[in-house]
Amino acid sequence: METSNKNLKANDISVKYGEIMFPKHLHNFLDLPGEFVKPCPTHLITADKRDLDMDILYHVFTDRDLLINLEQQTTPVRDEKIITLCEYRDYSKTNYGIPVLSVVVSSVDPKRSIDRFELTKSDIIVPDYYYIGWDETIEILNKIENIINNNEELGYNDALYLAYLPIFAPKNHVKSLVEKLCHMFSQAKIHYHFKIELVFVLDIMISKHIDDENKRKDLKELIKVDEAVDKVLLSVALNEDLNAKLKQQEKEFQTELNKKDNELKNKDNELKNKDNEFKKELNKKDDELKNMGEYKKVLMELKKKGIINDSMLKAMNFNIIL
Repeated sequence: METSNKNLKANDISVKYGEIMFPKHLHNFLDLPGEFVKPCPTHLITADKRDLDMDILYHVFTDRDLLINLEQQTTPVRDEKIITLCEYRDYSKTNYGIPVLSVVVSSVDPKRSIDRFELTKSDIIVPDYYYIGWDETIEILNKIENIINNNEELGYNDALYLAYLPIFAPKNHVKSLVEKLCHMFSQAKIHYHFKIELVFVLDIMISKHIDDENKRKDLKELIKVDEAVDKVLLSVALNEDLNAKLKQQEKEFQTELNKKDNELKNKDNELKNKDNEFKKELNKKDDELKNMGEYKKVLMELKKKGIINDSMLKAMNFNIIL
């Protein structure tokens, strides 16, 4: 899993990878509101025909539906970036009809960034910033070291710190931090599959920040990058096989469902036809009864006039009582 050490957008890739592989854990790690629902497309074309891509956009549910636009920023947020955030917000809100929360995962202190921007008096964007200062980083490392020394399993948030803390580290500390995190990671008890996924993020950080080739190789061996790659590939193969089986089962189920649906439609049509025949027969009988009533009236009039008598009526199977 060797990655280029030059022009590597390590932070962007790492955050995007987390959103793909463990979105719910990343959402909780960043302490964002609501429950993760699903990712959303990030590509957009602006009104002035510019082709843009958001870092991350996903749907959450709090007491209402909400979209979160998550952007990773290695430099302070200035006018140009804040206007871009506004464009992302307006596009997403218009396209999905849901309010948008703009969040910046910042590698620099948010005090150096714009915290409020007025497009108009009624159109104001106030982005949320997620940032971990160096003092806080030290506290986190001490906490995680205690957990490791006590031979306890790391929770998801603490495990994510081991992979993502380099995003926030000052340049003069980041190399030593990456080395320390790799050693801690190799000793830490972390949920098996989650640990394999985090290896990918740490591998990116090693490639980005460790210049010495031998040191890079040693650290990658320490966190078992090659082994993780094999397990990820095996997992992908197993998932593909499972997905193929699930798709076949779904296809068979859909075929059976369609068959049952057609049977029900045929039964429904049969019942409708019988109902129509019954109505026709009922209307026919009703007409006969109406005609019979008119016939009786005529016979009664003839009897009154003495043209026919009871014996004649009995002979015609009529019994009319005057």
